[in-house]
Amino acid sequence: SQKPTDARLAPLPRRRSRLIDREQELAQARALLQREDVGLVTLTGPGGVGKTRLALEVGAELAPQFAVGAAFIELASITDPRLVVSTVARALGLSEAGNQGELVERLLEYLRPREVLLVLDNTEQLLAATAPLAAQAPEVAPRLKLLATSREPLRVRDEQIVPIHPLALPDPAQVPDLAQLSAIPSVALFVERAREANPAFVLTTDNAATIVELCQRLDGLPLALELATARLSLLTPATLLQRLEHRLPLLSRGARDLPQRQQTLRNTIAWSYDLLQAGEQVLFRRLAVFVGGFTLEAVQAVCLPEAPGASSAQANDEGETLEQLAQLLDKSLVQAQQGNSGEPRFTMLETIREYAADQLVASREEAAVQERHARYFLRLAEEAVPHLYLPAERDSWMERLEPEEANLRVALAWCEAKQDRVETGLRLAGALSFYWFLRGSVPLCKGA
Repeated sequence: SQKPTDARLAPLPRRRSRLIDREQELAQARALLQREDVGLVTLTGPGGVGKTRLALEVGAELAPQFAVGAAFIELASITDPRLVVSTVARALGLSEAGNQGELVERLLEYLRPREVLLVLDNTEQLLAATAPLAAQAPEVAPRLKLLATSREPLRVRDEQIVPIHPLALPDPAQVPDLAQLSAIPSVALFVERAREANPAFVLTTDNAATIVELCQRLDGLPLALELATARLSLLTPATLLQRLEHRLPLLSRGARDLPQRQQTLRNTIAWSYDLLQAGEQVLFRRLAVFVGGFTLEAVQAVCLPEAPGASSAQANDEGETLEQLAQLLDKSLVQAQQGNSGEPRFTMLETIREYAADQLVASREEAAVQERHARYFLRLAEEAVPHLYLPAERDSWMERLEPEEANLRVALAWCEAKQDRVETGLRLAGALSFYWFLRGSVPLCKGA
């Protein structure tokens, strides 16, 4: 069995921006997790409200108080409930070998003596699998603490809920002086992000009323504010408000219940999508085929239609795709992160990826893009095989394949669902067999 010192915890992602407001929620979550009689705290709220950002702040503050530290477990890219336990095990550096029952027992045995904080991010689509684990683990591991983020509570016994609301809004009927206005959380975030997009931006008496209205229209949702302010590199606040009024009639001060907030966020993304150039829109929707992130190489292989042969036109297309990806990064529709090998890796927020996926279906390109996605990951898997058999190269190739676990599973599932792609699926499964052996895990597909 593994000793406490053996743990190789998945680290908390680095916080890149200042946390604005949230002092009350931060103090509440921190105090709850420090109580002996509390094992599970769930941060709840609509998509885009900043639950993950707050969870990272809480985790970073409390991690030094735990003997083993804190582990970050991202569940957003998982759709199969059967993969929850193996994902948690992987974040703790445990083997994923064996059936589900054996894996649960190994996980609980590992957690039982340890003082550790687990941050479970984006649990809402996996409540049926996450809730039993969240209920059982603190029972057997008294020094374990769980901090979950979800759009709805896990609804298990002894769960403590900390609701995360949109940022406080200014009163448009009584706009205060600039010093007071800039201290209101939604305005503070708007101004900070506006300056990132346009360093010359300044809150003035001339634009104050417009910015108050923008914050109202965006309902104080941090993601909505960030998507909107990304446009201030090109637009003035007044022009931004005009476009927002035209595209998002549902963004009104009366829209306060959760379903409406979700609709609001969708419309905010729709507005941001409609402002993209045609080529940027094409790339944005094609990126939805990736699950769990992607590399630049993958983007160029999957999102570029294949040319009859290598040519200067193809090279131009690749350069254009690079520029379009940079635009999506600038416009807060894609995020960059550092990959295992130092190669840049990119992700989309799940709410944004869902919208992109809808657009991909509507474009009637979905089948062709999924085909290219499956072919690319088959090529990657087959390329890896000889390197995995060489001890000197094995670790570097394992590090290359591991971040693509979700993409490989999605490609395999797509092949399985298509009768005319069974051969591709069998080739992919065969190419991955030694990788799975080394990982101590086998994927779960339909009928498995």
